[in-house]
Amino acid sequence: MNLTHSHLASTPSTNDEGSRWLKTAAPGQALSVWTLHQTAGRGQRGNGWDQVPGEDLAWTLAIKWPAENAERNPIAFNKAMTASIRDTVADLLGAGHREVAIKWPNDLLVRQGNGPWEKCAGILIENTWKGGRWDGVLVGLGLNVNASRTSRERRCSLIDVTGQVVDLASLELLLSERLLSRLAVHGDDSSYLHHLLGMGRARTYTYRGVKGMGTVRGVDEHGALVLEWQPDGGREETITIELSRELEWNWLWM
Repeated sequence: MNLTHSHLASTPSTNDEGSRWLKTAAPGQALSVWTLHQTAGRGQRGNGWDQVPGEDLAWTLAIKWPAENAERNPIAFNKAMTASIRDTVADLLGAGHREVAIKWPNDLLVRQGNGPWEKCAGILIENTWKGGRWDGVLVGLGLNVNASRTSRERRCSLIDVTGQVVDLASLELLLSERLLSRLAVHGDDSSYLHHLLGMGRARTYTYRGVKGMGTVRGVDEHGALVLEWQPDGGREETITIELSRELEWNWLWM
């Protein structure tokens, strides 16, 4: 996979930049585009992202699949890329009483010791199709890096955890290298599941306005969350949740 790097002083959205590039890119090419000033970044469900210009990273890896590309599974790819980004962030934070977890569908949360979970990053993966064939993909990341979020509830930055400034150009190179190296891994979602919040543990949730107990069992082949669910006063059943806005993670923010 031939990789090109592009650093923009400012852009509305690195995913939009990657999308435009994909329209004319040759098969087997990849683009890493990043900026320290993204003016209209977007996340899951159309949410925005509060990047601090010059301090945080907005980054997208755009991949144009080779014409002879073997069959790939978009959901397995999503899991692999999310896990790879999670592992990279965990390495940056270093050893110690720190946890980095994946909150379905694609948020990264950090916890120090017995403290609260706090969001440090959001991932937005978008696919492009051509004649029914998976033609390309955008892996977008908004990462809080060098601007403190201590005044923001449920938010943190890498510097809040480590106290150290991260060189953002070096971080872009590291992310590109890590994700491209994961392209050869197919179908193994063990790392993703191991770090998936709520996996195998009964916790309190609110689903479609109804409170109850739920246990995350995984993410299915369509990207939906599989939840063993028992509403208060109701019977236990296994449900799949396609829209993240339908589920409130009560236990997570207590």
